Amino acid sequence: MQPDFAVNKLIHSHYHGPSVVGDIKGENRKEDTHDCLVDLIRIGMISGSSINQNKYDGVVGVHIVGLQLTFYITTLMANGIYIMLEICSVTLPRDFTEMRSYVAIMEDLLPVIHYYDRCTECSDDEWLELNKKDMLNESLFLSMINCGKTVVVLK
Repeated sequence: MQPDFAVNKLIHSHYHGPSVVGDIKGENRKEDTHDCLVDLIRIGMISGSSINQNKYDGVVGVHIVGLQLTFYITTLMANGIYIMLEICSVTLPRDFTEMRSYVAIMEDLLPVIHYYDRCTECSDDEWLELNKKDMLNESLFLSMINCGKTVVVLK
């Protein structure tokens, strides 16, 4: 249940976090919708766990499939209700000829920076303690995702 990468904040010589978590799939796996959906669920669950453990207002999730990056923000909205909202999606340039179009969409990344700055300790600890819920444990998560993928063999 580990993310492919995580970003921790260094505050007063102590690491806190993660405040950003992400999963990466290669270009050859972008057609496998089951794996991509499992990655999104995993990002949401890890983000929710980080909110609970680190007392954050939110956590940024990054889902990378090939050259496509999609950014999400996960936050606790009400009693046991964690919301994962897509912030933006960008495609990285394949080579130098596509660099100009990449520079043109840099403005789309500004909300990601805004949300990342807000991924700090929760301002209302009492509210967080009353409303947070435990995430699925790893064994239950694995059994849940494995029951949804069946293989049909035709003879």
